[in-house]
Amino acid sequence: MSAEKDFSADVSAILGKAFAEFQKHMEEDKESNRLNVLVLGKSGVGKSSLINAVFGKDMAETGQGKPVTRGFEKFGDDNGLNIFDTRGIESENFEETISDIEKFLQENVAKGSAEDQIHIAWLCINESLRRVEGEERVLEILKKEKIPTIVVITKAQQDKDEKGESFREKVIEILKINHEDCIRTRAVEVSDDEGEIKKIMGIDTLVNRSYLLLPEGKKSAFAKKQHYNKTMRREALKEDAFSKVKYYTAAASTVAATPIPFSDFAILLPTQVAMILHISKVYEMEINQENATKLITALTAVAGAGYAVKMGVGAVLKFIPGLGSVAGGLINATVAGTTTKLMGDAYIEFLDNKFMDNVLTPDFVLKNLPIFIEQK
Repeated sequence: MSAEKDFSADVSAILGKAFAEFQKHMEEDKESNRLNVLVLGKSGVGKSSLINAVFGKDMAETGQGKPVTRGFEKFGDDNGLNIFDTRGIESENFEETISDIEKFLQENVAKGSAEDQIHIAWLCINESLRRVEGEERVLEILKKEKIPTIVVITKAQQDKDEKGESFREKVIEILKINHEDCIRTRAVEVSDDEGEIKKIMGIDTLVNRSYLLLPEGKKSAFAKKQHYNKTMRREALKEDAFSKVKYYTAAASTVAATPIPFSDFAILLPTQVAMILHISKVYEMEINQENATKLITALTAVAGAGYAVKMGVGAVLKFIPGLGSVAGGLINATVAGTTTKLMGDAYIEFLDNKFMDNVLTPDFVLKNLPIFIEQK
């Protein structure tokens, strides 16, 4: 019983230090992870369906937004995604709505904080209505504030009317925009009168164009947060995760800059645990005390049996191909960095291998990571 208490105390102490290191680096990452998207259009244009199609979650459900200023609601998650949704741009109260949009954007610029800047805007027009009313004024405001903007034709069913005239071409002509910045979309599948299913369309084009128009420093954030282009997201997550490994590898090497005895290997554990927590967060797992404990338990497979706290030196060395033993029974910066990097790389390989299955949770990691490592 005493040993179990000691073990629990050790885990608690390690978790405390790991959380502190993890949260410190998360704070440093906060700005680069933030993505602010402004979505505008008339009521019923399909903004919520568009948002959900791109970002892969029901974040734009009615009543779920948080009012941020008159005429605007904000939807988001705890990973830095913020969607600003305007009330409908209707003929009724049109001037008031336009004034609200101008004020909202000007106030954000005046704050001078990167946190408040809009990174891209989607101006939505319903194809079935076949009218452009007021969108010119809105687009003028967005251009004035130098916000990259895509005109999104929503609920696309039939571009050409009975006279053979293209609604998309009409929109492009009226708004005086480039063809590539006017995209027809259908955010949900629909069936016509004959029962034919019309599939989702145009979302891939919207995602790719948004990525190109975004400021360089926001491309990665968008690639990670959008869920429609799974290949784009997978590569962006992996790239970000490897950057975390690089950061924590350097941190572990610094800890062992002055060689430490094998018996003191636990000094490295908070850094290594923080790395695993951070990589898990990159892959949008919920990180709390319970889940962190599950992830630590799963790590026993990454570095060998008994890793969690009282990891034997042999397990660490066994995990480093060709290392064998270290002279003098000391862990230096190279050993500390190598073990940390191998641990992070193995964890990313596991997550990437399972990415397309859409099953990544701490419980799944706890159950399947040991099997994955054992089969390598």
